[in-house]
Amino acid sequence: MRRVLFLVCALTACMPKTREAWLSDGSARSEGLCWWRDARWDDRGTLLVRGTGEPFARARALWSGERWLGATTTVVLRRAGPLVLLQGEWTGPGLSLNAEVDVSSQAVFRAWGPMRVGSAGLLLKGGQVRVIDAQSGKALVVPDEESLRPFSADHPVALELRCDALSLSAAIEPEGDASLRLLAQAGFPVDAPEKWVPEHVSLPASALAGGPTVGRFVTAGLPVRGYMVEQREGEARFVVPTRTGVVWVGWVPAQDLLSPMGALPERVTPKSSAMFAQGDGWRSCPVDLPVSIESRQETRVVGTLKAGTLFSVVARRGDFREVNLGVEWLELKPNVTLLLPDKANDCPRQKQLESW
Repeated sequence: MRRVLFLVCALTACMPKTREAWLSDGSARSEGLCWWRDARWDDRGTLLVRGTGEPFARARALWSGERWLGATTTVVLRRAGPLVLLQGEWTGPGLSLNAEVDVSSQAVFRAWGPMRVGSAGLLLKGGQVRVIDAQSGKALVVPDEESLRPFSADHPVALELRCDALSLSAAIEPEGDASLRLLAQAGFPVDAPEKWVPEHVSLPASALAGGPTVGRFVTAGLPVRGYMVEQREGEARFVVPTRTGVVWVGWVPAQDLLSPMGALPERVTPKSSAMFAQGDGWRSCPVDLPVSIESRQETRVVGTLKAGTLFSVVARRGDFREVNLGVEWLELKPNVTLLLPDKANDCPRQKQLESW
């Protein structure tokens, strides 16, 4: 009998849980640890159907000049076993959604102020961080993965921060060269000569000229762009700003740095496209309607379509209508179907719009 129980344990409960299993296990959720209210959502995380771990949408950042047109969020931070989640409501023009985001796998937060990261890094105000653990009123964070690519530190880069040192709020990105802006923000001269670490190189760096190694500037398929802000004999103080808000600083052999040979490829942010009605044209209802999706062969309510918001009916799905919503900040994941109650088909038609 004991052998049978041992075998059952080995095959079921004693097996390590997957990420999806932790996200689906309501009993693993902690009490609320930190709260944020009415923050402009900066779209660095995928919205999940509550209690399932299933991704269904993104709430895109949306500006019109200095006017915010995207979603704001009121959320609570919770642990889910080894994971950390934001759970709450995303509300924007025309729609509100109840959802959650796995912030242990995505760098959702920004640093409220600058702080050191180990011996060679500076996390700037607005730098992006990922939460790897949390307790009441505080969180353990690490810089975004993109910030860690150009430098391999010899010491841990995790930081313990109070919740009020973490921000969710979106900010307008200034124009101009982001690297030079971050260089100035870190207190270095913007006229420092640009230098590169060649591709496929691991370049040892020290915190002080002639000091012990504290990490390495590393490159893979592309060289690393940086700036030489100081030089002493054969060593150069090399600074690498990363797009996600960490600046790495170290003394390296000057002879191992190259002068730039051309522009590095830049990441292009996709622009919002025009919005078109699908199905039988735009409609709107004088009352709020529950919004559902098909999730794991079930229909789950994920939010509320506000009265007067445009939508178009695509098809009938049993007691529901498949719809396309006139909500510009919402971007659905592939193969996600939005549903409104069947009575939505009785809502009055509106003038056809080709763009929002």
